[in-house]
Amino acid sequence: FGIRRGRIILSGNLTKNVFFYIQPDFGSVTGTTQNIFQLRDAYIDLGLDKKNEFRLRFGQSKVPFGFENMQSSQNRLP
Repeated sequence: FGIRRGRIILSGNLTKNVFFYIQPDFGSVTGTTQNIFQLRDAYIDLGLDKKNEFRLRFGQSKVPFGFENMQSSQNRLP
């Protein structure tokens, strides 16, 4: 039994001006017992004003570079 890709998203507000987002990526390599853990996104947004229009972001956020990264490997054409 193996999970090719498993992602869990944890997000929420710690306070009125502090927001957190964590997205780990769990998976296993097919045919082996090797498990893989990657941290895709993990950041904290700090709001600078009452409406949170101006924010500072600290952490790691994976930004899509091109169409190839947006498309899952199971949906690509040969």
